[in-house]
Amino acid sequence: MNKEKIFKAKYIVQDSKTVIKNGCLIINRNIIGGALPFDSLSEDQKHKIDDLGDVIIAPGLVNAHSHVALNSVKGLGYGKSSALYDVMWGIEPSLET
Repeated sequence: MNKEKIFKAKYIVQDSKTVIKNGCLIINRNIIGGALPFDSLSEDQKHKIDDLGDVIIAPGLVNAHSHVALNSVKGLGYGKSSALYDVMWGIEPSLET
């Protein structure tokens, strides 16, 4: 069974210097296979396209870390010049699970 998906977009940004206008993003088994101009696709591939319209597909970066655990010690070192070293780094190991 073929797991290829093709998404067409007005613009596909590959990097800071490469933008494909009227391009298609090819996905094979949930892995990006490449980005090509629409005109370079085969006729068979053109029938599988999911046209997203006037959108931009661009690489993304997700920063999923947080400092929620340290919220409980907020203010403990207020007014202390070395609070980061004395208070925060001293407490942080005990907050890990």
